[in-house]
Amino acid sequence: MAMTLRDLFGIKYDAAQMDCGHFVCLVLRELFGRDLALPQAHPQGRVGQAALIGRLAAELASEVDEPASGDVALFVQYSNAGRPRYHMGVVLVELGTPWLLHLPVASTSVRQRLADARMHGLQLEGYYRLTPATAAVVGEGADVV
Repeated sequence: MAMTLRDLFGIKYDAAQMDCGHFVCLVLRELFGRDLALPQAHPQGRVGQAALIGRLAAELASEVDEPASGDVALFVQYSNAGRPRYHMGVVLVELGTPWLLHLPVASTSVRQRLADARMHGLQLEGYYRLTPATAAVVGEGADVV
């Protein structure tokens, strides 16, 4: 049985099993019926993340100016040491207000107003809409840089 939105709140971050990318895949599958999977082991550094995200975006999604429910919001977030890394979440539009459902590092999954993301250190890189043909699964054998 599919999970509800409420079921997706409070999921704990685990770098090896459930990071923001895995969480996005879970949300897309459970709320939007889109089967998209990241390799379980994927790059953690910005260069490796950029290569993987760039390849997946080119293959599976189109960048859009205005987000709609089910779009992926991609952010750059800086650590306390000033090192950049990517972060992503799923956009939910409720009564005209865009929200972000995401899983912050070392926390649990939350929903927050998309407009508040910058206050939490997230700098928007772009919004991405899965292409209609995306029922693709990027599996364990995918090339990861």
